[in-house]
Amino acid sequence: MKKIFIPLSGLFLFAIVILNRQCNAVHSNELPAKHERGILADRSLYILDSKGSSSQELLDLLDATNIQHDGTLESIVKATQCRQDKGGWLRIPGKERWEVKEIFPEKRAQLMTVFDKLGTIKEIEPTHNYYNYALILGATVPRMRSRLQYLIELWEKGVRFDSINVLVGQRPLDPNLESPEILLDKNNTMIPFRKDWQLTGDLPTTEAEAAKLIFEQSPLPAEWDNLSVMFVDTPMQPTGTGKLRRPTTQDSIIYWLKTDPKPGSILAISNQPYAHYQDTVLRCSI
Repeated sequence: MKKIFIPLSGLFLFAIVILNRQCNAVHSNELPAKHERGILADRSLYILDSKGSSSQELLDLLDATNIQHDGTLESIVKATQCRQDKGGWLRIPGKERWEVKEIFPEKRAQLMTVFDKLGTIKEIEPTHNYYNYALILGATVPRMRSRLQYLIELWEKGVRFDSINVLVGQRPLDPNLESPEILLDKNNTMIPFRKDWQLTGDLPTTEAEAAKLIFEQSPLPAEWDNLSVMFVDTPMQPTGTGKLRRPTTQDSIIYWLKTDPKPGSILAISNQPYAHYQDTVLRCSI
């Protein structure tokens, strides 16, 4: 993936989800025949040592962020699963990832070293040359462009898949990060526009509509004309207060599973530092 500035606040998503998920193991990125609940024993290696105790990297992270615990995962989960303004790692409800303020900026160099050891910085390359499904996980317009470009680059390197599934939703576009100027920016650094592309109709207002626009704007491999491309438009989700919230990664995965995809292998495209977080949610959801 292209190098981008990674906010420390976003990096805590990896540790939060890995600590919070209680799953067992699934082989590779396989979509099980009956959509059994997945296991993450292999992914626990990032926070546990060979004896099942907290890894040194995890302990270093907890110490640097002033998390008080007794060494057990139960106490670590309890201590970290409160809001950042209350001393924990969770962002305030209603805030998007890109709206969260930088935390522990004075410890950035120290924390970046720890997060690098936890695998949340560097590119994670595919382990196979063929997959049944390629999933592009929804995000802001710039990130979706970078994810599409990365999938194109993998194709050009010989990685093949039978279908492309774009897991997006009806989240309203952010007026700052997804303005008309950004939507129509032919000089964006993520992916070029097709030379013959012209806007027809209205500009998108939701993440799903923006994803379709990005595909229309972008010069895709000619072979993709023979692939199935599905945009999974996940609805806004109800809350206990009667209001609607934007769909999460898990909501989109569950909505995709409702289309009854056949068992097969999955290549999921994300960005660091969210790759392990979204991988965890994907494995637990299927």
